[in-house]
Amino acid sequence: MLLLVGGLLLALAPRNLARHRVGRRRENIDEIRLLTTIVSALRAGHSLRNAIAESLQDDPHFAAAGRLARIGAPIGEVGKALAGLPTNGRRISAALTVLEMTGGQAAAVFDRLLVGAVRHADVARQRRQLTAQARASALVVAALPVVAIALSGGSQLISLARSGAVGLTMAAAGVLLQAVGLLIVWRLAR
Repeated sequence: MLLLVGGLLLALAPRNLARHRVGRRRENIDEIRLLTTIVSALRAGHSLRNAIAESLQDDPHFAAAGRLARIGAPIGEVGKALAGLPTNGRRISAALTVLEMTGGQAAAVFDRLLVGAVRHADVARQRRQLTAQARASALVVAALPVVAIALSGGSQLISLARSGAVGLTMAAAGVLLQAVGLLIVWRLAR
């Protein structure tokens, strides 16, 4: 029973972590796409408010900020709605607040933000590529005890668990510690 619960935890944890990671990458791509469309609209001669409203009109992730821009809310409020973006959210919010107060060159500011977001995405991609072998090795080493238990059919754990209360406690602690160790290595390897 404990082996089954431990195996289930080990099977579900990587799937949920992978979904979280894919979602985070997609948000970074959405942010680059958002900044690209804002820069393109600004270069085409649109005002900052119109550029933001047009860039956000079809994207459900940024619906609140798009509505604020379309109804004429202060640009600082629009920036606060975009502050939750993963990479440049705070920078965009601060840039919009400063642009609202000073009326600076919005195209140049958003061009720099776009360059920074692209650079951040490139560095993250390169880091994942360069550490792929080390991450895979760590996962293999962490998974070896689980594979050994699975190949033996869990007979040693079952016999330990049947030996009494102390054996059951030791088996449960072993499965729990292995699951925690594998989860920690998985998180470090991502």
